[in-house]
Amino acid sequence: MLLSGAALAPAALAEGAAAAPLPAASAVERASASMPPVGSVISSELEATDTAIELETGLVTLNLKGTLTQQVEPDPVEDPSISVRLRTTGFHVEGQSADGRYRITIEQKGIDTDPRSLLRRLEGGYQEVDVIPVTTTIDEADKPSVVLESADPVRLLADLRSFPAQGDLYQLQVPVDLVVPGNSTPAAQLVGFPSLRTSRLSQ
Repeated sequence: MLLSGAALAPAALAEGAAAAPLPAASAVERASASMPPVGSVISSELEATDTAIELETGLVTLNLKGTLTQQVEPDPVEDPSISVRLRTTGFHVEGQSADGRYRITIEQKGIDTDPRSLLRRLEGGYQEVDVIPVTTTIDEADKPSVVLESADPVRLLADLRSFPAQGDLYQLQVPVDLVVPGNSTPAAQLVGFPSLRTSRLSQ
């Protein structure tokens, strides 16, 4: 039995400024200077190199690639110029170990009816925390597929100088136990998920 892992680690206008109207900015330009507008969609490509999963047979490392889609929602406890929620509408990554023995797929579990992912504006940039329950399918050569689910959601953290992300690194906040559905005993553990993300914003 695996044990749970330890934690891995607006500028005001000057008085008397010219009143000439400025051209409207695109959604992406606005996002670079402020928060993304509520209702917009963030589409991201991910590459998680050196993903680490602890199995009963030992630690497996592999590179995963895939996509993440999120919709910007109001934060019920904060002003939208400071903080927004991100509803996950799609998450899927997969890849194969270097020796070809394992193929692993991680994808969103269920529908995100109560979005907990958060994007906050900070001095000098942004902080994003993505909170995503997942299922993990483990295909080992010559063995039946094993489907596990996260005991707690995967939490990915990034400090960003601008938004949306352009090749920025997102890290797993804490290891995540993977269990057989209906069972609380860990059967595997997602130990590391260092992913580079490139995103685009649309309305």
